[in-house]
Amino acid sequence: IIDRNILTHLIRLLTTGELKDSFIRKEIGSLMLWAQFNSISINSGFALSEYAHGKKQNEEASAENNLFLKAFNFYPIQVWLDLALDRRKTIPVLSVENQIDYTFYEEYDHFKMHFLEMLVIARLFLDKEMEVENKFRIFHTWVYDNILICRYTSIYFALLLSGKLKTFNKVIPEYQSLVKKCKNQAWDLSYLSLWSTLYHGEGESDTIYLFSTFDNELKDIF
Repeated sequence: IIDRNILTHLIRLLTTGELKDSFIRKEIGSLMLWAQFNSISINSGFALSEYAHGKKQNEEASAENNLFLKAFNFYPIQVWLDLALDRRKTIPVLSVENQIDYTFYEEYDHFKMHFLEMLVIARLFLDKEMEVENKFRIFHTWVYDNILICRYTSIYFALLLSGKLKTFNKVIPEYQSLVKKCKNQAWDLSYLSLWSTLYHGEGESDTIYLFSTFDNELKDIF
């Protein structure tokens, strides 16, 4: 499973043939090389859903998915190896003539749950009069009474309250700005909670699920 950050860089590479950041370029090359060499399927579905929700339509996410799916058969594995080793800076530009329509703009329970959590977290975090211990207690009481308990959200809130995460540091305390920030963080938490439902049963399955991200804060939460 890859997140939106990785997919955005990959799509930019496919559509322009280059990435200016050499580190990101080598990382993308390494990921594609590793996946194809080991016959590992890369899943971009949730990242495309995040994009579709941001656009409030399916068209652009469908176009990205067509590019993403074609890339695995279009490029020889040598291309990804050369990118990973920094032996090449560009790749042939990819295009898709016969577009297939996909549906990514739909409701997801994980996102709705985390968005509600984030609205409560934002209200508590920005309350300068309340003690940290009370914020943590009130939040978990609300969670217990209203939704499912998610350990990743608990870890996130603890790191936020301790000053180790900067989610709201540069946010203007205005409604639309806060809602946008809450939605972005809700998607990040959704990747982890969705992934947890997949790796939870790995002991009884032949399939192993991995999650890849460039987001250091997500790594800290996990």
